[in-house]
Amino acid sequence: MRAAALSLVALAALFVTPTPRILTTTALAADDALAEIERLADEGEKWFREAGDTDAPNADRKKARKEAYARLKKARTLLDDLLDADQSRVEELDSLYSRITMMLFWVKKEAAIGELEGGGPVIRSGPSGKSPSGKSTGGEKKSGIGGATRASGDSGAKPAENGGGTGAGESAAPPENAAPAAPAGPTPAEELAEITSYESAHPGDVPGLHDLYTAFLAAHPDPALAEYGTALTKREALDRKLKDVYRTLRDDDPAELAEQGDAAIGPLVAQLVEDLQPGHDQAVRIRAADYLGSLGSTIAVKPLLAILREEKGGVIADSCAEALAAIGGRVTCNRLIRMRADEFMQGYVVEILGTVVRRGGPEGRIAGENLAEYVLTRDASLQAGAVESLHEAGSAGALGLAMLVHTAPAATRADLILHLGKQGDPRTAGYLAHFMKAGVSGVEKKHARAARRAIESFGKPCVKYLIPALDEEDSAVWTAEMLRRLTGAKPKNDKRKTWARWYGKHRREFK
Repeated sequence: MRAAALSLVALAALFVTPTPRILTTTALAADDALAEIERLADEGEKWFREAGDTDAPNADRKKARKEAYARLKKARTLLDDLLDADQSRVEELDSLYSRITMMLFWVKKEAAIGELEGGGPVIRSGPSGKSPSGKSTGGEKKSGIGGATRASGDSGAKPAENGGGTGAGESAAPPENAAPAAPAGPTPAEELAEITSYESAHPGDVPGLHDLYTAFLAAHPDPALAEYGTALTKREALDRKLKDVYRTLRDDDPAELAEQGDAAIGPLVAQLVEDLQPGHDQAVRIRAADYLGSLGSTIAVKPLLAILREEKGGVIADSCAEALAAIGGRVTCNRLIRMRADEFMQGYVVEILGTVVRRGGPEGRIAGENLAEYVLTRDASLQAGAVESLHEAGSAGALGLAMLVHTAPAATRADLILHLGKQGDPRTAGYLAHFMKAGVSGVEKKHARAARRAIESFGKPCVKYLIPALDEEDSAVWTAEMLRRLTGAKPKNDKRKTWARWYGKHRREFK
């Protein structure tokens, strides 16, 4: 069935599985219920963070996801019941509702199929089937949002065949015993109005709203519609809010997780990529690039790069570059730096990565690391420009800057090392350890002293990043000394494997 022929109810239902009630608030006073909800949310977040510990065995991470899911699911159920009983508290509890539902969204995304529910497909995204007010959302609505729709420009009438159409001013007689025509469904404007009305009343239902706007776009895939642009802008903001929560809780980028709403996103990207191809009007191509950036799907990265390289400059190429920067994330960065051999792409790669670095956060840090890796094989002027950009980016550029400190003039390295110490990113310790050489003098001694000060300021969180530096012969002595200072441990030797085994047993002490 064509997406344009599906109702929003049918589309939203793809994302929704009714959640059975485990416990109701009827036996709890409202204040006690709220205290229980907050306790479950806090415990759920603790377990969610545990599930993100990349040093932990897979079995421990899987257990943590299940623990997080059970608590967050119960918290959402209790909160739905509480709001059923007292809808006057919807606004007061919106932020709590948002926090719980967004963590649930991501724990489901990270889990394998059947992992959380013990069999059957796991809900990957979408409304819970229950709004903060206790009313049905998306998949449960009986009318309004989700009424029958058609693609823009489709009147529903078939063209005349073999000259059998009617002339102007004529009306065709209905066939004898014909079934009555189905009532027209709501217009795109009416459907969008209902979604935005729900959003204004319940902004905390971020995952549900994200899926409703995605379903709307899938039902009305004509980019020329005014409502398409409005819905896409709304979805973009919700998508960024969801990803920002993940970046905060995981200190990582979610781009490599399964696409949100894959079934609807793929056709949307395909339509916009078609509009982007040569042969279409320039305005249509620019709009397609802008919309691909707003959609934020990594599916669009490869075709955007292909058009960028084909255009070799100009307004279309610039629009593709802006779209790639808007999508950002690890997938975009990785594809960009693979183009080391393409001299034409050099300026665009630096520009796109620089834009993402300036956005900050884990996404900016990932872009900064990729920018540093890219310019390491380039000329000194490009390296100097990257050092300056990463320095200006503050904490987001710290990891990339640490990779490039050795390319900076010797006279400025100590200041850059101390700057890195102030940014507080323990990941930089492994790079700074290279400057802690024993038996040096002059400017190298100044670098070593600055590196020791910076690493000491990071404290215990930098231990895991220092251990690999034990392989560096020139700095191994001071690296081992710093590890002993930070941990108080005294392993039988200072080999990397020995320290790695020790860290594996004590990793929980160094978060």
